[in-house]
Amino acid sequence: MKNNIGKLIRATAVCTLLWAFCSCISDKTSVFVDVGDKLPAFSVTMNDGQVVSNDSLKGSYSLVMFFHTSCGDCRQTLPVIQQAYDTHPEVRFVLISRAQAADSLQPYWERNGLTMPYSAQSDRKVYEKFATSVIPRIYLCDPKTVVRKAYDDQVSAQAQTILDDLQQLLSEGK
Repeated sequence: MKNNIGKLIRATAVCTLLWAFCSCISDKTSVFVDVGDKLPAFSVTMNDGQVVSNDSLKGSYSLVMFFHTSCGDCRQTLPVIQQAYDTHPEVRFVLISRAQAADSLQPYWERNGLTMPYSAQSDRKVYEKFATSVIPRIYLCDPKTVVRKAYDDQVSAQAQTILDDLQQLLSEGK
């Protein structure tokens, strides 16, 4: 019995350490873009071939999300963003992978019935214009590309908040 408890404690400690090193969660002091800031200059090619940049988002409400499909919080949040995408065609959705290539994204999108456009980035160059840690990272922006709401890894527990905040932002513009 004592041997099994010792093994359980060691296994728990190892799992905790692995989680700490592999987690999506990290120090929030490395956030460069927050509420009230304009989107930094960036340009990505979406999976449908469309090029999206901070300049091309001017004049539209937009949602910019950074994700990786191995991140549990991202996997929980992506269906919520899909719901927003399905119900708000007036919003530009820009989903950008954080160091995840297209060959792993496309099958994930298909398996999970996701139809939102995405940009597969094999490195972190675009992401690092926004932050250096923490995903998912989501920005709701107004037509002047000013970030009106920003969310990080904690949003998966409050997924409805994104939908409500998006609706409120759109209502303010009417």
